[in-house]
Amino acid sequence: MNPSVHRLLALAGLACATGFSPAECPPEAIPYRPAADVGEATARIVELGGSVRWTSREKNALEVDFQFGGTSLTDAHLQYLSQLQNLEVLRLKNTTITDAGLAHLSGLAGLKRLDLDKTRVTDAGLKHLANLDALESLNLFGTQVGDAGLSIVHELPMLKSLYLGETKVSTSGLAGLKRAHPDLDLTPDPARDRQRAQAAWEAARFAVANAEAALVLAEKNFKELSPKKEEFKKVSEAARQKQNELNKARDEASQQAAAAKRSLDEISKMVAELKNASEEAERKAAEAGSRYQELAAQLEEARKRAEEAATAARDAAKRFEAANLSKRFLDEAPGVRDRARAQEEDARKVLEALSTETIEAEKGP
Repeated sequence: MNPSVHRLLALAGLACATGFSPAECPPEAIPYRPAADVGEATARIVELGGSVRWTSREKNALEVDFQFGGTSLTDAHLQYLSQLQNLEVLRLKNTTITDAGLAHLSGLAGLKRLDLDKTRVTDAGLKHLANLDALESLNLFGTQVGDAGLSIVHELPMLKSLYLGETKVSTSGLAGLKRAHPDLDLTPDPARDRQRAQAAWEAARFAVANAEAALVLAEKNFKELSPKKEEFKKVSEAARQKQNELNKARDEASQQAAAAKRSLDEISKMVAELKNASEEAERKAAEAGSRYQELAAQLEEARKRAEEAATAARDAAKRFEAANLSKRFLDEAPGVRDRARAQEEDARKVLEALSTETIEAEKGP
């Protein structure tokens, strides 16, 4: 491919989208003019408001996109595509292409993805796609295709995904197609949609059950805790006061123990230095040691009592907070339950509708 063609491919589809002058933008009606080579074909596609870009440079695979080209594209213009032998992706969404235009696609042997979303094609036009043996994805959303056009699926050996939303295809037609091609990713898929509706309904029922249980619990907590709200408050305040008192006692005991330890250290030092000191010095040392042990025990007891008081204060505070919250949970629980019931009812209706459609579809025509 020569350098000029590479530049054309790099710039494809950007002229009007980037705000160039009106002279560079395509008019609404441009007649078809035969293209001598890939360069001219690319230029004509860009002139029509389409774009040409690489999907893979390693294998020179191309993508052509006309979905933002407006109404300038006609069936005859699709003849330009025959010059692009490496075309793998073609997007014709929201164009005025008809069955006649599809006739120009029959020679695109390497085409893998074709988007005909909201075009004017019908069952009659799909016969032109029978030779696209590499086609993997076909989008017929919003077209006039019906049950008769589904026979094209049997002619496309590589087809993996098919979009048929908002077409004339019936529920029985979809079910029959899925039975014949169970591995095909079909949209819509009645059986799959029914499973999803079933799951949504089950989830809604579970939400209703949870909401009702929450309401019962909220009512129970409100009845039990609300009358005791002030009692819990008083207990919490008393526990905090007791905790403060015990913390103060603990701190005082700690200070006394520290003083006793310093005294013991001083006397022990004196004993160490004066090994031959009098019996009075030894007695004082023994008394200091005994006093230190006594105060250390008192400190440990004060610490335990302070920790117990802190735990009691926290428990009382939690009960007081639960009493405060119980009224709010009671007020909110009926609304949660009613919304869950409404979701369950909606899910049940969707499930019943899809179940009826699926049963009718499985009966066949």
